[in-house]
Amino acid sequence: MSESEKIKKFVIDQLIKDFTNPLLYLVEYGSRLPGHDLDLIAVFEKNPPRREATLGDLDMAYYGLSQVEELGRKMDFLITEPLLTGDLAWGNPDSYHDLVIRTSSTISGPETISYLLSRSFQEYLSATSYFNQYRPQIQQNQLLSWGLINLSFSIAYYSGAVYYHNHIGSHPLRVKELVETPEGDFLGRVRIYVGEVKNYQRQITFEAAIQILHDYENMIVSSKVGGMKS
Repeated sequence: MSESEKIKKFVIDQLIKDFTNPLLYLVEYGSRLPGHDLDLIAVFEKNPPRREATLGDLDMAYYGLSQVEELGRKMDFLITEPLLTGDLAWGNPDSYHDLVIRTSSTISGPETISYLLSRSFQEYLSATSYFNQYRPQIQQNQLLSWGLINLSFSIAYYSGAVYYHNHIGSHPLRVKELVETPEGDFLGRVRIYVGEVKNYQRQITFEAAIQILHDYENMIVSSKVGGMKS
């Protein structure tokens, strides 16, 4: 049994012990390659008290079924990406398949665009907050990493909003598909940089992070979509 399989088994054993809020599905997504993070999303019958947990290479998100269905209708990448690209590690395959079909059949509209712009603005504010706390003399690289991750989420939401604005009535895109569109080109380049930073292939710098922020702001200004909405 591989290390990731051992971790998944341990997680499942722990989660199914909560009889007050049954675990419905555990989904693995992401790269699924040795040496990379293990990304899991747990879906419960009722909304859980917390939304995420990180332990070493394990990144895990917690949702109630109603939350998954709602965010899926809004085409939130936090839900559409695991459901459209992930593998069911635990749960009823038939009902899970129905959930995936419902999510993938969602059609974009004005509400989708408004929601994604709002989420983009929230992540943008979080990113700038981390950057504003950074003090070069202390070299708080963790602040830069957190800010860069939030910024990449903001760019993903904004790129999605622009794409769905240009393609009303389309179904949810996988992130890999989005970065291959003109609307997702900048997102693709930022994701490569973030991946290199996370895998210690590149040293993060304040100047580079701020340059990405400024390029993003310029992209928003020149976009046909009317800016981020709070």
